[in-house]
Amino acid sequence: MKNLTLIIVVLMFALQSSFAAPNQQIKYRIQCATSADKDLMVMLEKVPELMTFTLPTGSKIYFSGGYFNKYQAAEARLEEVRKVGIKSAFIRVFKYSNMLSKPVGDEYLKNAKNKIAIAEAEKKTLASAPVSNAVKKESAPKMYTREEIEALKKKAAERKVKEEKMAAKKEVVKEVVEVEEKPEVIVENDEKKKEAEYAIDEPPVYKISLGKTKSKNDKFEAVSKLNDEIIYTHESNNEIIYAIGFYGNEAAALKDLAKYRKISNDAEVIGLYKEKVISLKLANQLFEQFNLQNN
Repeated sequence: MKNLTLIIVVLMFALQSSFAAPNQQIKYRIQCATSADKDLMVMLEKVPELMTFTLPTGSKIYFSGGYFNKYQAAEARLEEVRKVGIKSAFIRVFKYSNMLSKPVGDEYLKNAKNKIAIAEAEKKTLASAPVSNAVKKESAPKMYTREEIEALKKKAAERKVKEEKMAAKKEVVKEVVEVEEKPEVIVENDEKKKEAEYAIDEPPVYKISLGKTKSKNDKFEAVSKLNDEIIYTHESNNEIIYAIGFYGNEAAALKDLAKYRKISNDAEVIGLYKEKVISLKLANQLFEQFNLQNN
C-alpha cells in the first residue's frame, strides 16, 4: 500500500511537471546588496541593469539584470558587477521560481562548475589525442595477386556458410521456447520500465509554515514580526500558506521551528515535492525512497 501511494504521487507530479517544464529549470541572478548594506548604496548606481526586489518585511534586495538560464552567463555578469566595486556580489540560485538559501544554492553552483570542468577536460583530451598513422597518411592501394584474390573469395564463402548455419540454429531455438515463458519476460521488462518511470528523480524539500489565509488579499500579521527572511506563498486546498526556509530534511527544519513558534503559534514543518505542498509523512516517505535509489 505504501509503494502504491508513492507511485500515485510521483505519477501525479510527473504529469503536472510535463505542463510546467519552463518553471522547473534552475536559474541564476546576481545579488549585489540588500537595503541593510548602507555603504554600497552609492556603488549601486554603477551596476548594469539594476533591479530591486522588495520583501514583505519592507527590506530590499538589489539584483543586476534578470534571470540567467546558463551558469556561464551569470558568472560573466558577476564579473561585471565586481569590476564596478561591489566585491561582495554573488550568484543567487532560483528553483521553481523560488530563491534558494545560500548553502543550498552553493551546492547547485558547485555541480554546475563541475559539469563545466568535466566538459572542458574532455575537449582538451580530444584535442590532444594523437592521430593514428592510418589517418595521417593515405596508404597506397594494395595490389593482390590472382592466388590471393582466390583465397579471399574462398574465405568469404566459408564465412557466409557459417553465418547461415548460425542463423538457422537461432530459428530452431526460437521455435522450441515454450509459450508460457514469454509473459514472464514481458512482465519483468514491464516492472523495470515502471520502476524507471516512477523513480523519485529529486528529493522533497522542507519549509516552516507560519500560517494560512483564505486569499492573498487577507492580511497576515506574522509577516510584520520577521526580519529579512524570504517569505514563500504556496496555494493548497484553496488557502494561501506562508512559509519560510528551504531545508534538506525534517531534522534541519525542526531546529528552527522553536524560534518561529515564538512569532506564530501555528508554525509547523511542511513538505513540498516539485513545489506542491504534501503531508510531512509523505515527504519523509519520498525522502527515504530517494535515498534508497541513490545509495
